[in-house]
Amino acid sequence: MGTPVLRPELILFDLDETLLPTAALVEARHSGVSQSLGAVPAYSTIDLHVGIDTVVRDLITIARVGVVSSSPRWYVDQVLADHLNGIDFSVVVTYDDVTHIKPHPEPLLTALTLARVDIEAAVYVGDALVDWEACAAIGMTFFAAGWANGAAFPEEVRVLEDPDELLRMLGAAGG
Repeated sequence: MGTPVLRPELILFDLDETLLPTAALVEARHSGVSQSLGAVPAYSTIDLHVGIDTVVRDLITIARVGVVSSSPRWYVDQVLADHLNGIDFSVVVTYDDVTHIKPHPEPLLTALTLARVDIEAAVYVGDALVDWEACAAIGMTFFAAGWANGAAFPEEVRVLEDPDELLRMLGAAGG
């Protein structure tokens, strides 16, 4: 029996580690100082996980796509402009947009409100337990980004092996 094809209105992604490996940028990201990431030596070595660019571009043909991150706005904007240039994200929620960060559900609820989408019509893809905990708190569908070498998730969490698996599940053109 195959996996049922979902048709969410909104597909939200975590940024760090889910879309690209950013462990080398933790110090810059948490510095509290807006800066040019181009001046951070490690930034030039970072690229999207294999398949992410294509997956995101294919997903926007079937649903709206957004980003919910606990990173600051200056950082998220630079990373998206440099690595997913030309993608028109429906919503981008950052640390600067909320009072509480994940695992609190406020960032997800803020994204849903801004996009005018119900919880039942959205999914979130993330790599960390805080991502899953935020979704679980509000009953939102969550998929773990297994390609990101993230956390060990509870048995009930659907762990995707690669970004293309998300395309196949959602029935997007490229999957």
